Amino acid sequence: NLISSERLNNRLKVVEEDLNAEGLVTAEKWRDPQKMNHNIAAQIKFRFFYYQTYP
Repeated sequence: NLISSERLNNRLKVVEEDLNAEGLVTAEKWRDPQKMNHNIAAQIKFRFFYYQTYP
């Protein structure tokens, strides 16, 4: 099912804040996936779908 771009952006913001809080990824790495390792990319995917239940 499709979600609005606003909800999408909110969800990405939450995931980014979580990862930054845990020191897993810097803003620079977040913006450039090529610099991420696979573990961090997997974390982002997992959390992104996990947060589908967010309003």
